[in-house]
Amino acid sequence: MYKIRDDVKLTSMKKIGVITVDERNLYRDVQSYISKKDITPTDFFYDKIKKSTYHAGENPILSYRDDSNLVVAKKDSDAIFLYSENQILSPTQLINIFVNLYDAAQSASLELERKIYANFDLSDLNINFVDMILATGATTEFMQEYDNNFKKFNNSDNIYGSELNGVKSVYNPQDEVVLCTYSSQYGMNVIKFLDTMINLDPDVRLLMSNTAISPYKTTLIDTLLKTIKNNYDSYRNYSDMEIARDVEEVIKSGQLLDSKEKEQFFEAFRKEREKSDYRISKSNNSYKVFPALKYVLNLQQKGEQQSDDLDTRYVLRWYDGDPDNGQRAINHALSVMSSTIRTEREPSLVSCRNMQEVKNYMEKIKNKALELNMKSKKKEIKNKEYK
Repeated sequence: MYKIRDDVKLTSMKKIGVITVDERNLYRDVQSYISKKDITPTDFFYDKIKKSTYHAGENPILSYRDDSNLVVAKKDSDAIFLYSENQILSPTQLINIFVNLYDAAQSASLELERKIYANFDLSDLNINFVDMILATGATTEFMQEYDNNFKKFNNSDNIYGSELNGVKSVYNPQDEVVLCTYSSQYGMNVIKFLDTMINLDPDVRLLMSNTAISPYKTTLIDTLLKTIKNNYDSYRNYSDMEIARDVEEVIKSGQLLDSKEKEQFFEAFRKEREKSDYRISKSNNSYKVFPALKYVLNLQQKGEQQSDDLDTRYVLRWYDGDPDNGQRAINHALSVMSSTIRTEREPSLVSCRNMQEVKNYMEKIKNKALELNMKSKKKEIKNKEYK
């Protein structure tokens, strides 16, 4: 955990990104409103960053205290530069930057709504430059499974790469880190950049997915009810509550099924469960986030007896909208994370990032990033001593 400080030396920090407000994307009334304040659109947004975050001196901080890394913003030449104290970021640290940018965009939108009935969001921001290293828990094999474009880089024996929408990712399996670079005079909007990162990095998808998840045991109850309805004509039109009431009465009375009836019932239940499991497995594997979730669940079982129920251990359901990608989904994910961080309450929607297995996985990646950064700094100090 870093300390809140009065100031930071940007010369000792790594520049990881540059963002600007895309003036061409703004409505004329918004452009007019901002120009009357005698500032540029980038000035307008930077002011919102400063107001919605705490500072290290004049520099707004875009990370959170439990990130173990300091990320700040600095406006210069009508662009907002992002600086990181550590060379290597964890996926959570990356997403937290955009949560803070989302909050600033909401603040900008609130002012515009009050004054001229206009709005502002992350799609009005361009990212023109990216140079960051992300720690990951993914193996080479899984990265190849996750990304069809993932392949050996420039005929190297151990360096792999992928590219999407101009964003290049280079994977180093030795340290399990991914170098992400992007450079464009005109840039791409922040929503498209996050969408690109979701497709390139399975850890980012785990954190950004809106897919709701429920434990398998909830479907077992449904399967039991279906078994009763489908195999006992007298219960065909009963409600779930009515069936539950009768089951409770039978249990209380002690008038349980005889061995033959038991055998028939459990055989019917087994068949119904097989049908249910097939439907769940087929449905789960249609979700783009599922390979990443399944990979994490597999990691939890290392050293334990391997289970073959991963396809049905949880039930994934569509969120109202695209579960991972697109402006609506990305804004919703950032909104939920912002609310969770600020209120310190768990959201009602159980998504991948809220699962304990995923939290443990992300914590390990954060610790790995911390170790790699410490090694890098020690190496840097040694090199200076030899000079």
